Amino acid sequence: MEMPLRVKYEVTDLGRNLQGTLDSLASWMQTHGEDLRGAVV
Repeated sequence: MEMPLRVKYEVTDLGRNLQGTLDSLASWMQTHGEDLRGAVV
């Protein structure tokens, strides 16, 4: 037995379906990051 145990994670097809949405959100956050940081209280 290998210690520590090795775990392999993999994104499912359903998860990969979110890629476009997550890319869009990441782009929005890069564009508005300064505004977001200024809004945190």
